[in-house]
Amino acid sequence: MNKIYFIFILLITLLNLNAFSEEYHVYLQEIIKVFQTGSNNNELKYVKQGLGSGDYPGPSAMAFDKDGLFYIADSWNNRIVIYDTKLDLKSIINLNIPQSMAFSRTLYIKGNKIYGNISKSHYNCITTSGKVIFSINLMDYKHYNNLDYNFEMNNDFLIVYLDDGTMISIPEPGPNVEENNIKLFGYEDTKDLFKSESKLINKGFRLDEKNRLFLNGELLTRNYKLFYNYWEEMHKSKGLDNNKIKLSFDYSNLNDMTYLGKDKNENYYWKGGWKWIWIFDKSGFLIEMFEFNGNKSKILPTVHPSGDVYFLDYDEKGVYLYRVKNVWDPEGRAKWYRESGVKEVSPLKK
Repeated sequence: MNKIYFIFILLITLLNLNAFSEEYHVYLQEIIKVFQTGSNNNELKYVKQGLGSGDYPGPSAMAFDKDGLFYIADSWNNRIVIYDTKLDLKSIINLNIPQSMAFSRTLYIKGNKIYGNISKSHYNCITTSGKVIFSINLMDYKHYNNLDYNFEMNNDFLIVYLDDGTMISIPEPGPNVEENNIKLFGYEDTKDLFKSESKLINKGFRLDEKNRLFLNGELLTRNYKLFYNYWEEMHKSKGLDNNKIKLSFDYSNLNDMTYLGKDKNENYYWKGGWKWIWIFDKSGFLIEMFEFNGNKSKILPTVHPSGDVYFLDYDEKGVYLYRVKNVWDPEGRAKWYRESGVKEVSPLKK
């Protein structure tokens, strides 16, 4: 009886694996760069002792800008390190702000400004020369526990959503944390920022009746369900199916989805769970999902403007940068390299 039961379970498992294998890929994570650990200019610090709850023992975040420069939060050296398109050291920004963005969990770059958030309450912005544009700490906000990880920040405002779909904001934040807290707007005042003929409307921002934020017609959100529901609306209004990949399960309500960013060709990238990358095209259709090796990814992956996805791993011996090449949009990838004039970094030889 036990033998028959074992064979039955094995068959069911194999059938499920075969069905799911048609829906996702596993691509090679090729190693691109190894950084030495330490505190010298061309090193990234790794620590094994004295870690607080939730602290990473190495770098905490990374990002590429539109030109392919690579930025990394070298947490324990309290700095942001910038590498050129060949991944050689370009510059170092030593940080001296209260809630140091060296411990940011996400980084993203707009022009000469680097934005980072340490948690759902801490947000910072500096220039690439190290000037502090703003530093925000919402720990004392009365509804702190209801803050969501869905936010948008730029020079004009910080908006943070709450779990009930409403939002708060700080218009024109500055480097002084206390002054920013005084300027904090509640829900109704935040909505008023987007009234007709307002400064933000004239800059292309719009807030719709469902509290969805748009810039020049593009939805701005880090909330996967909001992202999915919006595109489902758009597709249904045109009589279209909501996905291109045939899936045997419902991906509309996936949990633990983290927004990674967009590539130059406007494909959207999300990390799901411990080891999945989901990619949607600029029309909101799912075009790829792949599994990566979670053992080679200590922090959030990041997206290169070419569409390649990068992963970071580390131990006391080194910090290892891995890449999965963009094969889901090869034309977009080739176009970025051709137009940018950047030469692709070759993987390290084993």
